[in-house]
Amino acid sequence: MTETDYQKHISGLVTSRLTKPKKMRSRHSKYWNEISSEHYSFDRDETDTKYVKTISKSQLIRFFKVSA
Repeated sequence: MTETDYQKHISGLVTSRLTKPKKMRSRHSKYWNEISSEHYSFDRDETDTKYVKTISKSQLIRFFKVSA
């Protein structure tokens, strides 16, 4: 995978995570999962996407080599 392809995947992931739920049921489930797990991180998508943007392709490869 080229660096350009990797960046496209990251961009797509960020876009899909930051897209607001279109149905009230989806939004309800998202918030209720936070409440039931007692984490209360209602801005999880924003926090996670900020972190995902900082991960380089080489860091990701290294992580999977160590984890395997």
